[in-house]
Amino acid sequence: MFEFIEKVVYINLDHRVDRLQSIQEQLKVFPLEKVLRFAAIKDENGAIGCSKSHVAVLEMAIRNKWKNVLILEDDAVWNNMEQGYALLEELVKKPYDVILLGSTCTDYDEGTYKLKRGFCTSSYLVSQQYYDVLLHNFKAGLSGLIETKSQVQYALDKYWNSLQRQDNWFCIVPCLMVQMESWSDISNLSGAILGTQC
Repeated sequence: MFEFIEKVVYINLDHRVDRLQSIQEQLKVFPLEKVLRFAAIKDENGAIGCSKSHVAVLEMAIRNKWKNVLILEDDAVWNNMEQGYALLEELVKKPYDVILLGSTCTDYDEGTYKLKRGFCTSSYLVSQQYYDVLLHNFKAGLSGLIETKSQVQYALDKYWNSLQRQDNWFCIVPCLMVQMESWSDISNLSGAILGTQC
């Protein structure tokens, strides 16, 4: 399984041992050499730390010239494995930029799974040719977030909406991954992000 994925990087804060154990259990479907942990960047503002972490992982993918990378947050868990995996196998055969394995897909084509508007950075596959485009978007969103503190406009999964209609973004519905219920260091609330159980 997942032979078409070159590298998996999961983002995990050092103090979140609970989530570390969970995500390591989820990732046993991959050979050990494919999986890397990225020590999440801690910031007083959790959303800024999250954005910085995703930026750093994309920069890592560029440096290493991976043909693609599956980026996961440490609360991601498998869901709908049989149907979702079959759809993922089909989607990677198309020219794709990003495939969201888990998201809140508010607008997508039900025939092609082409995403027009979707949220949630818990689990997404990025193709190598798109790294620079997505990194530029992430950095612009991060700058806006630092300047304004407005997550509504500048959080990663809000700011990337501008790319989704114009580029080759796809989603898996029902989701292949969802977020487990746990304490969030971004929102300082307990529970899964509402709507990610697509």
